[in-house]
Amino acid sequence: MSDSKRVQSEGLYAFVRSETFASRDNLDMLFVAVDVDRGAVMKAWLVPSATFAESAGTTDEAGRYRSGRR
Repeated sequence: MSDSKRVQSEGLYAFVRSETFASRDNLDMLFVAVDVDRGAVMKAWLVPSATFAESAGTTDEAGRYRSGRR
């Protein structure tokens, strides 16, 4: 959301629960940053699940994969 400090500083992290994620050829993942004041999409990323899996690495302490940029 646009009110997050990370989005305001042009960064983004996408979190995906390890229990529900399985990389496969026919899965693309859509990540969206939303301007909460206008109710509009600011940016959107369509990422192949294999690409997400490569960049996500291991899970965090909450069991989530994380991928993104600062």
